[in-house]
Amino acid sequence: MEIFCRIFFSFVSFSYLVSCGISNDDIKPKDTLPMFNIELKENEGREIKEFDTFFSKLNVIPLKVKDSSVIASVDKIEFRDSTFIVLDKKFSNLYKFNYLGHLLTQYGKVGLGPGEYKQIDDFEIKGNFVYVLSNNNRAIFVYSLQSGKFIKKIVTNKFGSSIAVLSGGNILLHSNYNNINDEKDYNIYLLDENGTVLQGYFPFNPEKSSMIISFSGFLVKNYNSKVFFCNAFDETVYVFNEHDNTFEPYSFVEINNDFIKENKEDHNRIISERTLLDPTLRFIGNKFFENDDYIIFSYYSGKVRKLSFYGKKEKKILILRKGVKDPIINLINDIQFVGGKKFVFSISKEVIDNMEKEHPEKYAQLGAVIKNVLENNPEAEYFVLVANKD
Repeated sequence: MEIFCRIFFSFVSFSYLVSCGISNDDIKPKDTLPMFNIELKENEGREIKEFDTFFSKLNVIPLKVKDSSVIASVDKIEFRDSTFIVLDKKFSNLYKFNYLGHLLTQYGKVGLGPGEYKQIDDFEIKGNFVYVLSNNNRAIFVYSLQSGKFIKKIVTNKFGSSIAVLSGGNILLHSNYNNINDEKDYNIYLLDENGTVLQGYFPFNPEKSSMIISFSGFLVKNYNSKVFFCNAFDETVYVFNEHDNTFEPYSFVEINNDFIKENKEDHNRIISERTLLDPTLRFIGNKFFENDDYIIFSYYSGKVRKLSFYGKKEKKILILRKGVKDPIINLINDIQFVGGKKFVFSISKEVIDNMEKEHPEKYAQLGAVIKNVLENNPEAEYFVLVANKD
């Protein structure tokens, strides 16, 4: 009888942990060594001073929307075959364009009806479907990739800033330090296809880390389906192992100055006017991509946002930042996508107009092909710059 009771209560305890979706073993990443160690603390590497000498075959695509549509920002781009999907967080629009920049489809819209959302925070493409994350709705909306038809709504009851849909249908949700009154607060949740929590990872203290950090840390899915995660102000980038549902260290970026190292979990102290204006602050940004040759990520150093290209084979670093003489580098807003040899950046009409007005000498240095696209599409508010690197 005693043995039976022990077995019974052990089973009940195990069932309770499984039903809650979180056990003590779930909250810690694997304790292994990272594959890449990137030194950025003392030596940032050589700057890329001429865009078209580092990249080859530049192609500028104007984003042409209909009269009833508008693009106020470009926050994320995903390429699929001969089309690409663009997220405008400011107006919560998600558009699909062909490679000429013509609008093909819009996925949902702001509203309260079926298939409508209050806002968009992120999206993910998986197979023939587009998954749209809405923090405000605490839900994920699923649409047909081809037609834009609404398929279903997945209620998560959790706030999040980004998602990654896995090959088996489960979903990783980045809560981004949102305190959602669970038994324990986690930065990453593993959900099933119905939105039920299966596991939680990277616990945090909501008394110190209780605000969404938009410029440091990330959950991103690479074009080759690798999913990377980094906590805000951390130096370790993890990759998700779908075989056993664990996070493993992938790269270590030695970048933080002493203040960030000592206070990386105390966001209230870091996020203040005094500290953000401190020119000695150094920490990782919110972009992370990888292809066969490079690890590409953003970071902050001396109040300047920079982009690092770490050569995986030669283990050398190249830096891309605004402020150099090259006019193309000063036009691009941000890197949005890396796939194979393809690097994708966004360019806003506002930045183009400002360069033409305030720095006409730089504008005049733009190549004839690029200037022709910019000047012959005055209705376009945003452009996509596709650069190949052979």
